[in-house]
Amino acid sequence: MYVESIQRAVDYIELNLHKTLRLSDIAKETGYSMFHFDRVFKYTLGESIIEYVRKRRLTEAANELIRTNNRIIDIAIKYGFDSQQAFTTTFKKYYNTSPGRYRKGGKNLILLQKKVMSIDLINHVKDVAEIEPRVVTKDAFLVMGMEYFGANRNGEISDLWSTFIKHMKEIEYVKNPGVTLGICDHVDDYDPELSEFSYITCVEIEDYIKIPDNMIVKEIPEQKYFVFTHKGNAENLEDTYRYIYGTYFFKSEYELADVPDFELYDERFRIDDCNSEMDIYIPVIGK
Repeated sequence: MYVESIQRAVDYIELNLHKTLRLSDIAKETGYSMFHFDRVFKYTLGESIIEYVRKRRLTEAANELIRTNNRIIDIAIKYGFDSQQAFTTTFKKYYNTSPGRYRKGGKNLILLQKKVMSIDLINHVKDVAEIEPRVVTKDAFLVMGMEYFGANRNGEISDLWSTFIKHMKEIEYVKNPGVTLGICDHVDDYDPELSEFSYITCVEIEDYIKIPDNMIVKEIPEQKYFVFTHKGNAENLEDTYRYIYGTYFFKSEYELADVPDFELYDERFRIDDCNSEMDIYIPVIGK
């Protein structure tokens, strides 16, 4: 089950705080790919996996600074830092003081306790109305569009949409005119530090003879989906995803499937309109 998978990951982290922690090994505890695990973990616990591990290690290191006389360099190495300087730099970022001064102050401050799955934790999204998805099985389908790979730190996906819309007329055999898709997929050797992923702006097609310049064709396999309808403008979209991954799946008998998810935009979608609607297709396994 979803909740047990996340708890196994948290427990694994605690058992290995003093060891070399490979994030791929943590993901294996959940049964998800690194890409899906990183996203699920973030939306569930409110921290990226990297931030969670870093804060847990700093919390335990800070505790040792107060409760033991161990050398700072020994504490730094114990909790995965290559040098005392690296430890000091990171410690200052989170505690606003150096490890030495922290120790002299004699007061222990808990940065982040180990998380334990609970009702309070999974109901942490307060500003999103509960959304009950419909369940659909979609046959395998073809899409044609433009692909971006990266972390979208500078709004590259928005630029991709602008470019794609200008060139949509070059696509033939469009199955549902007026309907566009944004497909989000993981990549091999996904690195949470970089958070890079594949995103395709596209339309569903019946067939194709030629592929326009700078476009690709991708086949999406047959899959069962939860379809959540997001209502409102794009500014609140992150809250809906947090509800889906961080709250809804804890109450569901379904599991996430390790295939691409996508957003569907049709005539209901209007940019910056509070009455806008779009559908989010989350692949699932179960029943």
